[in-house]
Amino acid sequence: MHVAAPLTALLSLSLLAAVPAQAQTAEAAPLDESNTVVVNAKDSPELSRLAAAIEIAGMAEGLEGPGPLTLFAPVDAGFEALPEGSWDSLNDPANRDSLVALIGGHVVEGALTTEALSALLAEEEDGVLALPSIAGTPLFVAQGESGLTVTTDPEGAAQATWIAADIASSNGVLHEIDAVLLPAQDAAAD
Repeated sequence: MHVAAPLTALLSLSLLAAVPAQAQTAEAAPLDESNTVVVNAKDSPELSRLAAAIEIAGMAEGLEGPGPLTLFAPVDAGFEALPEGSWDSLNDPANRDSLVALIGGHVVEGALTTEALSALLAEEEDGVLALPSIAGTPLFVAQGESGLTVTTDPEGAAQATWIAADIASSNGVLHEIDAVLLPAQDAAAD
C-alpha cells in the first residue's frame, strides 16, 4: 500500500464511532452542486453536527475555497455514537486544535468520486488505498461487503460506510458516512 500523493491525474476523473451500517447508495441527497461542500453540509439535515463543528473549528472559510476537495462527512448519528461527553469536549474552545484535527482528518485534496476511488483502489495490490488527509493523517479506503469503506485504521478494524455518495459540489465532492473517523493511535503519536 502506498499513499496516493499526486492526485492531479485523478482530478480529471472528476478509531471511529460507528452506527449500524446502511447500504451505500449512489443517490445523493437533493443538494445543490453549485454550492460548496460546506454549504451542502449545512443544507443537509443529516449533517447538522458536522456543519456546526466546521464553524466552531473556524474551518468554513478554508473549506469553502476553490478546492477541489473530498469531504467524508459523518452524519449526525455518527457524532451521537461517540463516547458520552465527546461532543461537548470537542466543542470546548480549549479543544479547538483537536476539533480542527478531527475535521481535517475527514478531508482529502481532489474531487474523489466513488468511481475515481474505485479506479485507484483497483491499482492497489493489497486492496487498500491510503489517502493523505489535510490534517496529515492517512485515510484508508477499501471495498467492503456493501460498498466502499473508509477508516483511519490501516488494518481496517473499524470502518465507516457510505450512506450517500458523490454529492457534487462547486469545490469538490461530499460523501455522507455513518461514523466519525477518529485518529488512529499511532497516527496521533507521529
